[in-house]
Amino acid sequence: MDLTIIIVTYNSAGLMRNCLESLRRHWPQRYGAQLVVVDNASQDDTAAIILAEFPEVRLLRSPENLGFGRGNNLGMQAAPARYYYLHNPDARLQGGSLDEALDILEAQPEIGIAGLPLVFPDLSPQTAAYAFTGPLKWVLQGLAVPRLARAVAVSQRLGWLRAGLRRLPMARSFLQTHAGGDFPMPQSREVDWVCGAALILREAVRADLGGGFDPAMFLYGEDEDLCIKARKSGWGVAQLGVTPVIHEFGWGSGGKPSLGVARLKAESLKVFINKRFRRGSPRWAAMRALLWLKKRSWGVKD
Repeated sequence: MDLTIIIVTYNSAGLMRNCLESLRRHWPQRYGAQLVVVDNASQDDTAAIILAEFPEVRLLRSPENLGFGRGNNLGMQAAPARYYYLHNPDARLQGGSLDEALDILEAQPEIGIAGLPLVFPDLSPQTAAYAFTGPLKWVLQGLAVPRLARAVAVSQRLGWLRAGLRRLPMARSFLQTHAGGDFPMPQSREVDWVCGAALILREAVRADLGGGFDPAMFLYGEDEDLCIKARKSGWGVAQLGVTPVIHEFGWGSGGKPSLGVARLKAESLKVFINKRFRRGSPRWAAMRALLWLKKRSWGVKD
């Protein structure tokens, strides 16, 4: 099989119809594909909807909530293919995204992990490729610098400033997404890491790394961790200039995560920090302190 499409779900009944119907409408035409949904012990009608309305789906029902990474690992192990496309339940495919993406990957075998561009439901751009996580990046995020950068990206009077920011790795991906004609999207571009909401992974990379995502990361950080490991093994990581995927990207309608999700995110980021930064180093200490501040802002007391 050329491609296995994997969706990991947990209580996603309100999203599944639109998600799966978009895949049905925009199924790859030039490559053989199969669709696997890993249901993480949902308590709602997610599984019932799939069984009743989408017979083409291979449904894997886990007796426990495995999280994002372990759920995708299960899907990849159960349905091997040359490529795996990981698709969030709150995402919807458009056009020929997957055919376009696989055409690029077939022509550029050095790319091991690829991200598809993302847009919000109103089709405005959404950042889907990022610079590596570090203390400076988290400080800037805490100071709401991304909001200011978005204003710079769309301002007609600040082209001179965009040109300067273009030289900074941390700003380049953001501006590439939001600055439109000033930063035209090439067919593919090397980036530090890509979002797991619409990510393609080669089987060769998974085999080279001895598996997929780190099972110790339940939710958040696992996509960056996988990209870091792939890059260390000599594989390229790129965002592809293909038809974007619509991604709702919400922690809830109020814009803040539930307390349970926030705790899971904090625990996964703790694992990520301990892997990425040398324990006891100044950068490790800074990241742990910044994570403590993030947890407080999310309402997590411990």
